[in-house]
Amino acid sequence: MSENHRKVECSNHGIRNNAFVCQHLVNSEFSGFWEPFDSDSTKEYDDGELNAWCDECDKILVEQGEWNDVSEEFAQIQLICEVCFFELKELNRGSSNYYSK
Repeated sequence: MSENHRKVECSNHGIRNNAFVCQHLVNSEFSGFWEPFDSDSTKEYDDGELNAWCDECDKILVEQGEWNDVSEEFAQIQLICEVCFFELKELNRGSSNYYSK
C-alpha cells in the first residue's frame, strides 16, 4: 500500500482509509452492492480502491456504458470510511452482486 494514501475522519470509526459509494447506499434507498472486485475486509486497499454502487446505479451504468456525467450525477458518489464500506456491504449481503471488467 502506498505510504501517502489519504485518510478520512469518520464520526463512528475515527481516522480510517477512504472508500466511495453511491448516495443510495449511504441513504439506504436502494439495495444491491456492486463493486469492481469482491473486496475482503481482512485486506488493506490503496486509496480509492474500495468503491460500490446500488442496483439502480448499476442499471444507469449499463445504459450509459461507462461512468460519465449522467451516471455520476445519478450516483452522487459519497466519501465514507472503509469500516462503513464493509458495514454497508454486510447489510446488502443478501442482494450482493459483483461486477468486474
